Amino acid sequence: MPDSDDADADGIIGRSVDEAAAVVTQRRAVDADTARATLSTVAEDGVVTADGVQGALAHLAKVVSTPATRAEFAGLDVDDAREAADGLRDVPTVADRLDDFDARLSRIEAAVSDLDADLQALVSRADDLDGAAVYDLAREADQLGAEANELQAAADELGMDADAFERWVSSARARHDELDGDVRELTAAVERVESDASALGDADADADTWFDCRLRRRVLALQVADLRAELADVVTLDERADIDPEDVEPSRSTLASDLEDLDDRLDAVAATLTYAERDAWRDRFDDRLAAFDRAVDEEAPPVAWGAVLSAMEDARAGE
Repeated sequence: MPDSDDADADGIIGRSVDEAAAVVTQRRAVDADTARATLSTVAEDGVVTADGVQGALAHLAKVVSTPATRAEFAGLDVDDAREAADGLRDVPTVADRLDDFDARLSRIEAAVSDLDADLQALVSRADDLDGAAVYDLAREADQLGAEANELQAAADELGMDADAFERWVSSARARHDELDGDVRELTAAVERVESDASALGDADADADTWFDCRLRRRVLALQVADLRAELADVVTLDERADIDPEDVEPSRSTLASDLEDLDDRLDAVAATLTYAERDAWRDRFDDRLAAFDRAVDEEAPPVAWGAVLSAMEDARAGE
């Protein structure tokens, strides 16, 4: 943090936002618009004041308290999901989703605790403010508020996902509808990579397209394997619930046939890419493709998609 007399000699408190922003931009690498936006959060009637700082912190306290409440609600939703899946943890898809909920809830709860600690640190600093500290405190309060909003969204998303899982594990219709939707989305993605692969020529730009198609085809093949494993788990859950296969649409056989077709189409894409590749393309991208393949070779259903997508991003970035 800057020395306390960094801007205090110019008296930020008591100045208009424009005047205070001018002082800040003279002292640090920040543009005037950013400085004004930050200082306006601790201003009253366009003037930076100590009361404005206290008001901003009071508002921030409300913002920070919301994720804690939403995390509690999400925890209850996760408990309900766990109860709905009682006795079904031996089914891989069920176990994977419950483990994911638990991990996400733990991260959210830890982040909530960190938010509260950061808020208390800001409140303590507000008791002894100088000009430099006002700007830094306002900037950090903005950042903390943004983090709180992101954390609230994460807690809300977890609650919705847990609710959806509870419906999924309790309803054959929900399971088949979700799987059908996933297969349709995957089909659209396969169509896109087919189109891109079939359009390859000899231009320099085609090298990048070829490389990206190689990555996408591999990821899509993993998605087919993942959905095929999920279909097997759906069949297990249907059988345990004594669901008549003729009572659910799309049928298991239709879903299985669709996935088999996608597998065949991705094999055809692989052949197209092999035919289209040039020695120069292979020389340019071979190391990145090999690193990506190593990163995903061990992946098996249920696939850890965070790791796969991270490996894909690294490959695209050349890391």
